Amino acid sequence: MKQAGVNMVRTGIWTGWKKYMPEPGKVNESVLRAFDAFLLTAHKHDIPVIFTFFAFLPETWGGANAYLDPRAVKAQQEFVSAFTKRYPRVDDVLWDFINEPSFCSPKYLWNCRPNYDEFEKAVWKQWLKDRYPASSDEARVSHLQQLWRTTTDDVYELPQLKDFESVNLIDDRQPLKTLDYRLFAQDMFIRWTRQMTEAVRSNGNPKQLITVGQDEAGISDSPNIQFFAREIDFTSLHNWWANDDLVWDSVLAKTPSKLSLMEETGVMFYEKADADASWRSEEEVSRLLERKMAISFAVDGAGFIEWVWNTNPYMNSTNEVGIGLHRVDRSGKPELRAFTWFAQQMKIWGPLLRERQPEPVAMVIPHSQMFSPRSFAQEATRRCVRAMYYHVGVPMQAISEYTITDYSLNAKLFIVPSPGVLTEKCWDALLAAAKAGATIAISGVIDEDEYGWSVERSKLFDPVVTKEPVSQSEPMTIGAENFLVRYEGEKMQRIEKAVARSRAPFSIPYGSGYLMWSPLPLELGDSMAAVAAFYKLALARARVAPVFKAEPYSPSVLVIPSLFRDVAFYMFVSEMDQDVSMQVTHLENPVTFSVKVRAGRSLMILLDRKTGEVLSRDFRVY
Repeated sequence: MKQAGVNMVRTGIWTGWKKYMPEPGKVNESVLRAFDAFLLTAHKHDIPVIFTFFAFLPETWGGANAYLDPRAVKAQQEFVSAFTKRYPRVDDVLWDFINEPSFCSPKYLWNCRPNYDEFEKAVWKQWLKDRYPASSDEARVSHLQQLWRTTTDDVYELPQLKDFESVNLIDDRQPLKTLDYRLFAQDMFIRWTRQMTEAVRSNGNPKQLITVGQDEAGISDSPNIQFFAREIDFTSLHNWWANDDLVWDSVLAKTPSKLSLMEETGVMFYEKADADASWRSEEEVSRLLERKMAISFAVDGAGFIEWVWNTNPYMNSTNEVGIGLHRVDRSGKPELRAFTWFAQQMKIWGPLLRERQPEPVAMVIPHSQMFSPRSFAQEATRRCVRAMYYHVGVPMQAISEYTITDYSLNAKLFIVPSPGVLTEKCWDALLAAAKAGATIAISGVIDEDEYGWSVERSKLFDPVVTKEPVSQSEPMTIGAENFLVRYEGEKMQRIEKAVARSRAPFSIPYGSGYLMWSPLPLELGDSMAAVAAFYKLALARARVAPVFKAEPYSPSVLVIPSLFRDVAFYMFVSEMDQDVSMQVTHLENPVTFSVKVRAGRSLMILLDRKTGEVLSRDFRVY
């Protein structure tokens, strides 16, 4: 592994915790000695180790709730501290609390659903009392009834499973209650993370880094990276499934204040319908893995950990035994060549990637909508990221609607993609950013808070604004161009638009900045051209220009520029089946260079920012 360029290894315990600690506080010494041997071997080759304690849900050791039963949490802390107290003077071991966590029912892994035990009921009731202070319990109940549009007096009961369903007729469901439950879930996972942090820090070494290894569910309603990021030292994502949205994965998993590691990446095994052949050849798998690794670096990433080094033939999962850089006979797959190439290049050029400049554009993730049963927020954020990266050529960062005040608002442009509903706290933060000089670009209905109550926001643009369902086809004028935006399938029955005096986007000065608003929720329509045109208009207003131009320019070849103190780092990623040649001009100097991006492959170029000299030429031999 060292010879191949590996400079970090992730391992851990995925099953059988009761075998390793039969009783709380009594950890099997042979397990600890095995980890001693593992760490000593890694130290011999100067390779840091990430060690993961739990997977999916923490072990309860007989407790009723994995996160909220004090008996379970105390046992978990004893399990964690048994390892960490053994290595108080080891700085290069990193602790990963849990692999791909859910909250909190074991029956609904990778979904956010209640467990309905007594501990959860009690903590939920207290959380509601703390979140909604009132003069009396009766006043609080009345307030919650208004928020959730219910006449029942059992507001302290956990939401029912049917409340999470997206249905045509609400009947006796309380879908608005699920927003609060999902916010409760985030707070409870943060509380648990702090409890595990106490167990780690009890060894007296503050230098040991901590993280949580979350998968794509962690950019939805499972314990969400944007919420718990402030509790850990770096964020981690496992990007397994969304192979067409790898940039989106990386953007939503990264917060402005923390480094982001692609802690697991690889290619899941797919078969053809007749089960007679795999969907991808080994070479095709290698090309997909290469694109994943390239994007993990390029989208402000700290690197990647490929899963796994050796194929495990003893796994009782056909899918799992198909993953790995090596076959069962230990011969290397084509994926190994891609891996070792990246490792060699980063060993050479990595020292130059210092003091990265932050992206001038930030997307505000509309979590109030994302946490509701009738959510289109995932689609809106996906199209926002794809439009900005692939069609406009400008990188972006992401900030949650609920954590926007935690970060320095240094972006020049904030995009809020078709939120539908938005908290007053977030809206006030956006107005404050505009007053300070930023441009805010938002689309769709904006006159509702997170519970759908009317608020007055659109009056900033037009004194009389109404709302109605979108038509299947909506004309839109942006700048000097006319667009036809289609809303297909169920969208005509799920999505609303604002109706104002103009179909064109509004743009008004506000403080030292600008507010821009499209009454039509552009990110939820089918016209990527319209979304890109709106963003280009907003970028011009914010005085943010791309750092490059390419001829010919095609959204089928992703071009991601990153500016560091001394170098400009370009990553090219092809999503098409033909080679593409282009002339690229880095506009900072300016300097022009030619590239040829092979079909389905990636290519890396480094430029000296002062001289414009091309430092690396990506001539691959594999």
